[in-house]
Amino acid sequence: MERQDVSAVLNSIEVNENWEREILRKIINYIEANMFDFIECFEGD
Repeated sequence: MERQDVSAVLNSIEVNENWEREILRKIINYIEANMFDFIECFEGD
């Protein structure tokens, strides 16, 4: 998955009866896509 910014992820969410599940899925996908950068923040000097 290519890197996306948060606003692009949020703007892509469709409002429907499953919006809560959709938001969680988008957040999880975003975290997974950016996890290595996130971890590097804590592994720096």
